[in-house]
Amino acid sequence: MQQRVLRVIGSSFILFGAILALNSFQTITGYVVFAGADVHFGSLIAIFLIVGGILILSVSQESWRDRESRLIGMIGDEKYERLTEEEKHTYNKALRRNEKKEEKHSRADENEDASSRLYISNGALERAKKDPYVFANRERFLNEIQRIARNPEARQQEQIGDFSISPQGHTMIRVAWHYDAQTKTIFIDDLLYHQANRRYVDDWNKRARGKKITRKIYEDKGYVAFNGKL
Repeated sequence: MQQRVLRVIGSSFILFGAILALNSFQTITGYVVFAGADVHFGSLIAIFLIVGGILILSVSQESWRDRESRLIGMIGDEKYERLTEEEKHTYNKALRRNEKKEEKHSRADENEDASSRLYISNGALERAKKDPYVFANRERFLNEIQRIARNPEARQQEQIGDFSISPQGHTMIRVAWHYDAQTKTIFIDDLLYHQANRRYVDDWNKRARGKKITRKIYEDKGYVAFNGKL
């Protein structure tokens, strides 16, 4: 509101200054705005109004970025309460904008961190190439791997043998994985899916519960850094 008032005042000063300046040149142009006005006095007032109007407009055009920086620096309830309504609005808007930027950067950092600590077994990659169902549903498996990478400890999962299994629910696909909390490393062990009677492909869940499938089997095949592709 304060900036709008300043703009109106500044524009008014310039307008009236221009009118007086035009009036001051009545002897040259023959055009009179205010009859009987002193030419010399009118010229001084016109200059004062125009210069004053320009200065007021300059003040009202405070840089939005500078204004944001100033407001963001005013942290704390006591200082916040001393802000005008317009400043509070700008302050809150700036904070929301910064929060979105931080969230975006956080996601980028998260994805970068996830890429550096996410590994997939050669066995899983081999299944992705040879199994028609896995190959046809690569995007669904990739989406689940991304969800695991975002927060492995919070990802809803089922424990079968040595492995965490996700997602849960009625979806057909399953990703077998484990997480080393000490090194903050995620290992994607296998890409699976439901067949008949709650059985996984190759009877994987039954064999994993019976310790016929263990992490060592995948460790022997080896892991590679996950590049985001299957």
